[in-house]
Amino acid sequence: MTVTELALAPLVRAPLSGHTGAQSPLGRSLGASRHRRFQDQRIAEDPGYRTELALEAEFLHQGWTVLLRGRADGVQGLTEDDTTPIVIEELKTGIGKLDPTQKRAEAYALQAATYAWMLTRTTPRDVETRILWWPLDHSSPSPIPVRWNLDEIEARIRARLDLVFEEIWNAALRNARMQAAAVNLRPPHQRWRPAQEEIVEAVEHALDAGEHLLLQAPTGAGKTGATLLPVAKAALREGRRVFFLTSRRTQQRLPLQTLARMAPPGIPFAVQLRAKRDLCATGAGWCHESACALASDPGPRGSRVLSELLEEGVLDGARVLARGKDEAICPYALAHTVGLQVPFSLADVHHLIHPHPLRGRNGEDVFEGAIVVVDEIHNLLDRAREAGSTDLDAPLVRAALERAALGGDPHHRAERELAERTLDLLETTAAEAGITTLGDQPLSVPQPGDQPVWVPHGLPCEDLAELAEAFEPLMVEGLIRGGAHPAAGPEPFTELAQRVAQLADERWTGVDSHASLVGWVGGQPALRRLELDPSPRLRRRFAGLHALIGLTATLEPAALHRDGLGLDPDRTNVVHVRTAEASDRQRVVIDPGVDTTYRARARQLPAIARRLVAFAEAVPGNTLAVLPSHEVLEQIRSALPCYTGWLEAQSPRDGDAERTARLALLDERRDVLLLAVAGGLYTEGVDYPGDRLHAVAVVGPCLPPPTPERQLLAEHLETRLGDGRDAAFAVPGMIRVVQAVGRLLRTPDDRGVALLLGRRFLREPYRGLLPEAWLRGGEPEDLVADPPETARAFFAPRPGR
Repeated sequence: MTVTELALAPLVRAPLSGHTGAQSPLGRSLGASRHRRFQDQRIAEDPGYRTELALEAEFLHQGWTVLLRGRADGVQGLTEDDTTPIVIEELKTGIGKLDPTQKRAEAYALQAATYAWMLTRTTPRDVETRILWWPLDHSSPSPIPVRWNLDEIEARIRARLDLVFEEIWNAALRNARMQAAAVNLRPPHQRWRPAQEEIVEAVEHALDAGEHLLLQAPTGAGKTGATLLPVAKAALREGRRVFFLTSRRTQQRLPLQTLARMAPPGIPFAVQLRAKRDLCATGAGWCHESACALASDPGPRGSRVLSELLEEGVLDGARVLARGKDEAICPYALAHTVGLQVPFSLADVHHLIHPHPLRGRNGEDVFEGAIVVVDEIHNLLDRAREAGSTDLDAPLVRAALERAALGGDPHHRAERELAERTLDLLETTAAEAGITTLGDQPLSVPQPGDQPVWVPHGLPCEDLAELAEAFEPLMVEGLIRGGAHPAAGPEPFTELAQRVAQLADERWTGVDSHASLVGWVGGQPALRRLELDPSPRLRRRFAGLHALIGLTATLEPAALHRDGLGLDPDRTNVVHVRTAEASDRQRVVIDPGVDTTYRARARQLPAIARRLVAFAEAVPGNTLAVLPSHEVLEQIRSALPCYTGWLEAQSPRDGDAERTARLALLDERRDVLLLAVAGGLYTEGVDYPGDRLHAVAVVGPCLPPPTPERQLLAEHLETRLGDGRDAAFAVPGMIRVVQAVGRLLRTPDDRGVALLLGRRFLREPYRGLLPEAWLRGGEPEDLVADPPETARAFFAPRPGR
């Protein structure tokens, strides 16, 4: 175990600790910055100064061999003569003074003294220790001597080990209870379908071998239940933590319901983890005692509430939020503390793939040795690129300016000055990149409509680094003052400061995996560092997992997904599950009579619209028409002839409330033609159970727009793979097509017809990306037929039905 874990053992045992104040991500970030600055300064003053000195000690305790390891922040005098004492320095940062009577101060002193104890086991020289306490609002640290002797420190180390052993024993009892509960897991379905049996077998093999699994199965095959049962058995049997991760929160409803059916009685089993802003009971959004009364440790009351929540077995985020509000306890801290004590956590994939992923209370990697299930894993690569990219735009700066304008004290004036400097830098860089303004329009770069303009251009990293350094004192003051004044909150000033610091990081300048861009968005300048290839950092992330199980209906080409995610080919299996019964419940038809390419779209719109209406009117139920963009949707809607049923169209402003209302409409009517955008609210992460949906029509391959970012990605993939345009455009476009058609078959009783509208579906590379289940052993040309006639024949009454 580590020295830090040993020294902080009493603090970690306290419920609901580690989520607020200086232990927040912002506090840790500022502390890490001070550590780097301090160590660089010490080395400059003394070339013999050692930083992050690795130490270890092996000894017996209660009949067990203990291997204690750690890294001392700084050690002075190792290269001096024997008469000079060695000095160990531990740098700690925080808010205000360090009260020597606090448990945390005691833990810090023990940590420093333990390093001294370990070093004296290997050298006869005298060793002195001191804590360097650096308040975040001070310019330098203050030394606090730590007095110690060998016998006393060893006794304290062994007393701490007693606490650790007690926790290990309690964890072993919990694991034994979980292992016993594994036999009481309830199957999510009364009987497995053939495809589910194959899924269970593939998942069990991956878990037994500690391998990664990319599993493709048609929608409605029962992937979720067939995956969760063997995963739950392995988690309970081996004491592993499981993360079920999705791209949208709506995708977590089904696994939550499935886990509730499976949960053994009386066992804490699962919790839904939401973003901090969604689990904030006060709206303060700033986790510090000065800003939020719920941020302080609730003590015994917290233990009681935690125990009562654990008894409920499976907890969704709404339940944790409501209980936290009722008990005046931080719901975010509650949810994550529950997550430490249950096998299953449901969360967004952002927690896994962000460059700064989810951490435990002491910064530990919660994913190490875990089982991770990613639903709709075909979305993961784009989400990872998005998470690894950083934007800095004028609207964020102006929002910070508006926030600073709420007051007139020195803090507000300093915020305004920094925001104005940032805005000046944006405008200067845009001008250097050849983007200048006249009113709201750039002169040297054409900008059709409201489309953003981005051009490859180096970022002003030195200027950004100066800004980042200037931001830090204000960030510190905000952390100290919390919500004491309107400008101290985390939005938008903190967001601005963090993005400036991210863009100032020169590690990614000139690196093939990243590109720098300067843009003009909505009439205002912007900077962007775009991550083109997240595979190097994802490879390190996935290497520590026990197993990754990726579920999708759209995996082709599998090697592109595997390599793009950085998965080890020798440790990754790809399994395609096919369901014969699904092909009998679905008919796919191609209509090559129209050209859906961009250059032909204007003249083809009337023909496309007529075909959509004719198909929808031949379907005895609701039809989902899927368009590649909101622009095309509006063009099609304007060109539609008179439709005898009920017409609905997705709006760019639609959210969960609008989608819920439209799904309710589909329950009430059987003549709805719903126009929707590929990859959006109505085509991914949503179910249409029962008679809500009978047909899907997809207009063209639904390629992503040819933005400068997408073009850069294509060039990068061309260099790396040799087929960059297909990988950057055709593959994600056809993923959207397959996902949209997948809305048809969500249960074993669903039936429907899918129309692929456009001749490109018969041409490469798109024909090669059509699922084999649609082709049923034939060629794409075999799917060509008259769509209305196909729909009428498919839905015609059958004898005996």
